[in-house]
Amino acid sequence: MKPSHTKLILILILLTLSPLSLAQTTDLSKLTVDNFNLEYERIQSSYDTIVENNPKTLIRKFKQAKGNHHFRFTREQTQLKKKYLTLRKEKRFIDPIHQLKIAMINQYKEHSPLDEIEQAEIDAEATTLALGLFNEIKSLKKKYKSFFLPIIHNAMLAVKLKKRGACKHWAEDLLEYLKPIERKFFDVTWGEAYPGKVMEHNVAVIIPKNQPFKTGLFIDPWRTGGNPYWLKVTKDSHYKWQMWEKYGRY
Repeated sequence: MKPSHTKLILILILLTLSPLSLAQTTDLSKLTVDNFNLEYERIQSSYDTIVENNPKTLIRKFKQAKGNHHFRFTREQTQLKKKYLTLRKEKRFIDPIHQLKIAMINQYKEHSPLDEIEQAEIDAEATTLALGLFNEIKSLKKKYKSFFLPIIHNAMLAVKLKKRGACKHWAEDLLEYLKPIERKFFDVTWGEAYPGKVMEHNVAVIIPKNQPFKTGLFIDPWRTGGNPYWLKVTKDSHYKWQMWEKYGRY
């Protein structure tokens, strides 16, 4: 087989494996800063009620019933199954957004106390950032046509089969999104690791206001093939992060 044919086949295989065909299609537009907490509480409460008030064996059958027809449910159980599976899907979607929001708030509270009014204000700001980031990451993933393996995406960039989607593009575009957002409790900046070396990596970082860079959370969808991922700057076992001073802090 000619090398050119081998390359073409490899590209077709990689395109087939692209996560675009597996991407979630849940609509973020229905969630807003005003309704987020109510929606989260509704989903969590309704889900817990079903799980706590029904036998574990029945819940297990609900989980296993998708695509299987050997289970026999009563009419009431069928309705309950539909409600449970809907809530489960909603929960899997909203939980990560809530987790990012809480992570930001907890990072701030580790260093600064909050009064009752500030509690409400930081909740709204963190919700705005978390919702916005998930929406923006989803949009960029589609724009970049991200692969589930970052190294493959970078290889495609190297041979000019793609234009954007490297870690520096994620950092740049996420920060361009975050910078104009009015923020009282958080700053944003560019984090870099091993600059100028083969292992160089770049991320957007959210830092509690007036706190050092090491107290921040980095946002790194690149390493997960375009899915939201965050962690404390000091907790990353793969990279030692520092602030890119030339970019500044906003």
